[in-house]
Amino acid sequence: IAIWQIKADHERSRREKTLDMIMNWACELSPETHLAVKIVEKFDKDQCKDLYNTKPFKVKKKIYNDIRELYGENEKKAKRKYKFVKVNNNAKYIMLRGHYLKKLRVSVIKYLNVLEAVLVGWQNGILDKDIVERQYAYLYDRKQDKNCLQDFRNAAGSEKSYPAIEMFLAKLEDERKSQLLKKDRIV
Repeated sequence: IAIWQIKADHERSRREKTLDMIMNWACELSPETHLAVKIVEKFDKDQCKDLYNTKPFKVKKKIYNDIRELYGENEKKAKRKYKFVKVNNNAKYIMLRGHYLKKLRVSVIKYLNVLEAVLVGWQNGILDKDIVERQYAYLYDRKQDKNCLQDFRNAAGSEKSYPAIEMFLAKLEDERKSQLLKKDRIV
């Protein structure tokens, strides 16, 4: 009975720690961070590489306006303050540089670092694996071509920079393949 109680207490502690980490994730990430992630998910590989290296690059005008709105600055204020915003109303693309480039990069890195912390706990058995897998399964959605900022993570060094995220996504992909194989079997 004592061994059973120790195991039960250990599992309860693991679930508590899992909830603490999920709450930390929710509290650490602002709406601004989530919107920044949504914007960067629209970037191609070259744009992600430039963002990671803080190298100016062109973005669609709509995306640029989303970034400017995200960081709460109107066009006149941004022109005065940063002296780099040249908005041509007919332009389809605008150079992303300076302040907006740095803020966007920091938002995405913060998101990935907090996620990596949660998934390191998952990977090492500190957190309840089932709960984490259910709560964070949305990070991988092949139908919507969503893979937790894969292009940005590749620019950052992929598994060298975010090994737990890589492991987690590989597990989700393996589970997806397993489900496909089960559907394919004819009994």
